[in-house]
Amino acid sequence: MQRSKESWLFEFENLTFEITTDVYEPAEDSFLLTKHVKFEKGKVLDLGCGCGLVGLVNAKHHLNNEVWCCDINEKALRLTEENAKRNGLDVRCVKSDLFSSLPPHYFDCIAFNPPYLPKENEISLKEEDELAFDGKIGGDEIITRFLSQSPHYLTRRGRIFLIVSSINNIEKFCKMIEEQGMRYRVIEEERFFFEKIEVWLIEKGGK
Repeated sequence: MQRSKESWLFEFENLTFEITTDVYEPAEDSFLLTKHVKFEKGKVLDLGCGCGLVGLVNAKHHLNNEVWCCDINEKALRLTEENAKRNGLDVRCVKSDLFSSLPPHYFDCIAFNPPYLPKENEISLKEEDELAFDGKIGGDEIITRFLSQSPHYLTRRGRIFLIVSSINNIEKFCKMIEEQGMRYRVIEEERFFFEKIEVWLIEKGGK
């Protein structure tokens, strides 16, 4: 790993990524999500892409995939574009507030590592950090918006991979999923001293 005050490089899955101080740095939740999404085929959406880790690793494993990397942070999109060029990969980068700029009923796989920290627990963040970490009131607002919208952007057999924290209102999320005729299961989890991180697989078809 090569570091400077503003940016640094790191290797993952035989790819080289530049990381900058104004874009979310991949952490344990990012690596967990990437592990399960990297073998998905078809039209893949890396929502809230940051440096492009999830989408670019998937594109590396499936060169024929159509991979979209989306973020509300323009700096994240520019960084993802640079990382794609650095690794000779072709992905589509789109600025989008969740699904606002995306086509409906299009994606075979949607991957999302959302900002989930409660607003009241945040210390003074600069704007870029707030976009990456702030889940709004209670830490649930963005995940709630995502769950209400995401089924409309899946193909008939589409799947969602979502990072969820134990500090969130998990009961609320489960109810939303079931009310939309979807089902979910926890496919992996990791425990830390203050929370548990889970990867949820969400699919169409209720219990």
